[in-house]
Formats: sequence, C-alpha cells, structure tokens
Amino acid sequence: DALDHTVTAARGYPYFLQAYGKTIWNYAPGPDTITTDDAVAGISAAQAELDHGFYGSRWNRATPTQRSYLAAMATETGDNEGPVASRAVAQRLGKRPSDLGPHREQLIRKGLIYSPERGLLAFTVPGMSRYVQRSPT
Repeated sequence: DALDHTVTAARGYPYFLQAYGKTIWNYAPGPDTITTDDAVAGISAAQAELDHGFYGSRWNRATPTQRSYLAAMATETGDNEGPVASRAVAQRLGKRPSDLGPHREQLIRKGLIYSPERGLLAFTVPGMSRYVQRSPT
C-alpha cells in the first residue's frame, strides 16, 4: 500500500520517486517496514522540499509578467494539469493571444512550458500547476 501510494503521488515522474523515497526512508522505523503512514509523512516532507527547490527555482526564473502568465495557465488547468488553450490564457489575462506571444516564447525557452500542439500549452513538469496555484503571484 505504501508503494502504491508513493507511485501514485509521483505521477510517473522519476525525480519525484527519488525525492519521495529518500524522505519516506527517513520516516520509516526500519528497513523492513514501510507503512502507508510513513509514505504519507515522507511525501509531505518531500513536497515541502520540492516546493522550495524544484518548483521554486523554476518559479523564480520567471519575471513578474511571466508569473502572471503561469498563474493564468494554472487557473485554466485546474486540477487536471493537462494542456490549456493559449487563447483561454490570453482571455483570462484580458489580452489577445498575439499580445502574449513574446512572453509565451520566453517561457518556452526557459523550459517552464511547452506547446504539445498548435494553440495548446502545458507545464513541463508535473505538479507545477498546483504549485503555482498555492504560491503567491
């Protein structure tokens, strides 16, 4: 159960498995027993570390205007973390998509977002949308 919980929380991202595994190991009472409670506690601690380093470093690379763009994207994705229409992001910001082209391109160059197909945008790492939603803009 602890393993299933951890794999689900990692959403298939190997780096998260490493981060979660490290902290879960530290919470477990011994090498032969890791409970779901250990997994929950370890994942929570790892998430705080990821927020500070993994996500925070990405967020800090963005300018204030770019952060507004990321926040609009995060609001549009909600909990599904899937791609969003660039038009919807522009509407949320009260702009035309063409007005935001340079900001979008800079975010793509910084590796924060990508375009899986024409007119769609997505975050490059899982969980970034949720991080942005819980972070100050």
